[in-house]
Amino acid sequence: MARIVLTVLAAFLLAASPATSAWAATCDVRQQAPPSTIGKQTWIDQAQFGFYVGNGINNRMALQSRFDRFVSFNELKFLAGRWRGEYDTGRRLASQLENMAADVDTLASICKRLDDAAFDETPFDYQRAERELRAIRSRINAIITPLVNYESSLGRYAGVMNAASQYYQGRAFPANRYMRIGPNPASVNSGINTLHARWRAILADFRTVYLGVTVSVDPAKDSDITNMATQAQTLSNLIGQTRAISRNLLPQVEFNRYATGDFIYDFCPIQEGRSYAIENTFQRGDKLSGLGNAVQTLDPKGMMWLIQEPVLRPHTRWKFTKNGNGFWKIQTEASVGTNHGLYTGPDTVVNLTKLRDNGTNLYSGQFWRCYGTEWSGTYRFSSSFSGEGKSIDLNRGQRNRSLGTTPVTMADTGAFGGQIWWIKPQ
Repeated sequence: MARIVLTVLAAFLLAASPATSAWAATCDVRQQAPPSTIGKQTWIDQAQFGFYVGNGINNRMALQSRFDRFVSFNELKFLAGRWRGEYDTGRRLASQLENMAADVDTLASICKRLDDAAFDETPFDYQRAERELRAIRSRINAIITPLVNYESSLGRYAGVMNAASQYYQGRAFPANRYMRIGPNPASVNSGINTLHARWRAILADFRTVYLGVTVSVDPAKDSDITNMATQAQTLSNLIGQTRAISRNLLPQVEFNRYATGDFIYDFCPIQEGRSYAIENTFQRGDKLSGLGNAVQTLDPKGMMWLIQEPVLRPHTRWKFTKNGNGFWKIQTEASVGTNHGLYTGPDTVVNLTKLRDNGTNLYSGQFWRCYGTEWSGTYRFSSSFSGEGKSIDLNRGQRNRSLGTTPVTMADTGAFGGQIWWIKPQ
């Protein structure tokens, strides 16, 4: 009787499916067409968003500052900040699920052995089947709890991102026309929701497999044979869905580079330990023009000026040191020994100020980022204190022609030549 039912079932499946995807036999597992993959840029955007919103030095950096009045900002910041750990959790869960491909073969094998025993009265090894099924249930059970927690965390993040994305609409960043200040929150929202929907469906089907894989099976029961075929196929489909999620996963090292802000260092050709001239594009003529420290010659307060002189000296050669999160500490060769660094504060003046705590815990105005501009080979600078909305600018309105100096201040970021700088290794 069992064989008749299974033969009819196989014939129905053959008739209902194209020849290339039809079951060759009742217990065979067919390859389901894979769902669309999640693009690499989606993972990059999610990592960058997590960094910009969850790990900034303070709330003046652009993405964070635009969300800080959002009613659920603190939760958004918390969830974005812990995304680095959640990404690793998802990667490990995907790996565990994909490694269950051998369990698909085991379920299909049990199905075939049940079918053979039912039709030919071949002896069936009940103890072997129980051992195999218990092992499969044990592996499923080990994944269920972390999978439930991960899906729940994704759901929470998706809910906050939905509201945050709506809040963000219409709040454009003026500086975004001149530098990339972070991924579009709407794109991040779409990616998080897609990811949550995929994992929610996987969790639901995975629970079904766990309940369907019973330890006790009997060749005399048609339902046990068809159930093994069903669970093998469902598990195979789940593995295919998981592979579609993980296909474009970033290696952990690359993901960390985005999630920690290290990718921002890629914007500028700066190496620690080297000396550089910083020259403004406004200057012309035979004299070398550069951002210099006039503390020893013109201003006892350490005012920063644009100085024109024929040779670079220690107070006009610059050194950069990484501070983490994509920020630099910037000093001249002369100021390294005096423990002073480039600084800006509420008065928007740019000067050299003594580094806080001997350089280990800087003022926010001593954290600098370097960005590329729309002109190839040129760069602009912004600070954590002022945010990306302001950049170091040459204030030509206060130029002192007799001294050959021009003060440098922070000004609204824009397409102004006074904000465009060359960085030349020395």
